[in-house]
Amino acid sequence: MRDHNYFDHASQDGRTPWDRAANACYASAGRTAMAENIAAGNSAAQATFTQWKNSDGHNKNMLGSSYKVIGIGRATGGGTYGSYWTTMFGGASDASCN
Repeated sequence: MRDHNYFDHASQDGRTPWDRAANACYASAGRTAMAENIAAGNSAAQATFTQWKNSDGHNKNMLGSSYKVIGIGRATGGGTYGSYWTTMFGGASDASCN
């Protein structure tokens, strides 16, 4: 998002969060519960967490009992918003990709 200066769950080429998870070797993508939270503009992790916590949909993702694993990413130093955050929640533990 930062490198291409956009803010959306779908990539500019149309890939979904689930597509990206599968491309990152999360083999359970498409076969288990998954969710994504994104945020932009907050440079501090606590501010971003509070923003998600205060949003019903984002908080539901964070507290979802079907999620067993989480991936967190942050990119800073560019784009319109300066800081971009993504969390992906998955319902199954998966072996790492080599």
